[in-house]
Amino acid sequence: MIDRENYKKARLYMDYLTGTLQNTPDTVRHRWGELKHLLLWADKTPFSEARRIDPSFQTYLETARNDGKDIPLSPASLGKTCQVARRFFTWLHGNDPKGYKELTPSWIDTIKPSKRKLQSEVFIHEFYSFEEIKAIAALDVSNDLFLRSSQAAAAFLYLSGMRAAAFLSLPVSCVDIKKRRVSQLPSMGVLTKNRKAAITSLLDIKDLLNICAAWDEFVKGAGGVLWYPRLESNFYRDEEGSIGSSVFMSKDQGIRSVNGRRAALVDGLKRLCIMAGIAYKSPHKFRHGHVIYGMKRARNIAQLKAVSQNVMHGSLSITDGIYGGLSADDIGRSLADLENNQGEAGGPAGMLALLKSLQDNPDVLNMLIERSK
Repeated sequence: MIDRENYKKARLYMDYLTGTLQNTPDTVRHRWGELKHLLLWADKTPFSEARRIDPSFQTYLETARNDGKDIPLSPASLGKTCQVARRFFTWLHGNDPKGYKELTPSWIDTIKPSKRKLQSEVFIHEFYSFEEIKAIAALDVSNDLFLRSSQAAAAFLYLSGMRAAAFLSLPVSCVDIKKRRVSQLPSMGVLTKNRKAAITSLLDIKDLLNICAAWDEFVKGAGGVLWYPRLESNFYRDEEGSIGSSVFMSKDQGIRSVNGRRAALVDGLKRLCIMAGIAYKSPHKFRHGHVIYGMKRARNIAQLKAVSQNVMHGSLSITDGIYGGLSADDIGRSLADLENNQGEAGGPAGMLALLKSLQDNPDVLNMLIERSK
């Protein structure tokens, strides 16, 4: 049975995330799912005595689930859940140092997945590859308005690297396809993570930009308010069977509207993936594809930082921590190319340029040092 006081503290922490930190509803929902692990682990033991619980929280997580699935948590989930636990215990200690005096910073810092566990599994990074988004873009969906909207959504998500909630709440006035610019502004109703505001850019991939430009023109011409609107069934076709420009679109915005369109987005993406003969992955995997596309093609630290800032990360180290692991194929190709690395890129001049770049970017240097531990 879960300790009542533990539950109250967990709910207060949710209020803190919502009110003080202004986390988005999606973020708060995820944090609650992760805190459930803490509640189940502690059971009847008060959080004030958490360091006495055996097994430790990180050990408990190796076999824990709270969603009914019969598989271990992924390495990424283990890391995130431990991070949430550290932040929660730090918050508890900060608000009541006497009541939670045993939750010392040194003990809290030990709540990390064991390296033995993380290194014993091969991490497979899921994302939509460039080849997969090209296959989706090549589909002829001109006679199906819903699939047109889904194809445009897939192209835009890949080009922008936006989170799904932000994309689903994006007004047409925040999109400038010609300048490849997206205004992710909470003041305009865009549901960004932690209400962060930024002007971001679209990748310069012609085929995908053409799809987005055509949809952008259609939506704005039809009087749409949101770039990915809720489509109604009342639209007409001309004598040749082509879709006309008159379509009734829902103009509502906000959380409830986003959740409703999310189901439509998933449905459309699944249909496109079946048509293209590729495996369906969640809308968020287009964001992963965007970052990996940029990181693979970046030739210097400035370009890597541009990729990081475009997905609104606070630092390059955050981007590297999430997306920096190379796949087995990437490692093989990189090793095969070592023999071809000559001249400035691989010689003394290249090494001096790299050292100078690291000197000018201490956050990147710290990131590399941390990864080497």
